[in-house]
Amino acid sequence: MSIILLSGQPNTGKTTTINLVYDELIRQGALVKKKKKQLGNNKMDFECVLEYQNKIIAIYSMGDDHRLCERAVKTYRNCNFLILAYSAKKTSQCKLYNATAKDTMNLIINKTVDNTDEAKMEKANKKDSTTILSSIIK
Repeated sequence: MSIILLSGQPNTGKTTTINLVYDELIRQGALVKKKKKQLGNNKMDFECVLEYQNKIIAIYSMGDDHRLCERAVKTYRNCNFLILAYSAKKTSQCKLYNATAKDTMNLIINKTVDNTDEAKMEKANKKDSTTILSSIIK
């Protein structure tokens, strides 16, 4: 499995970006293998499994609890890809972040942030979603 870790500080658009990835995969014809299930208190956080171009892609957007992220890695280990939001609080001390960084099959994307206005934040989210999609769609 390849892990695509979208790493960033809290409230920088990680979940919004991952929702953009989900929406684009569905738009391009991905099949839902496990429907979107809301996670936690944020109505935008979710997990799901899609099939796209014969690849199984798990998505897990609730990245604030690193233990739950580690559980997601175990749960979805048989997928081709796991797209995972990951809160960057103390990432250097976190086993999952460090293990992901060491494996060349994985990709860490540092969340682009431009909070100067809503349009720039939307553009940053779109840029990051395009980076994630391009690592899956080859």
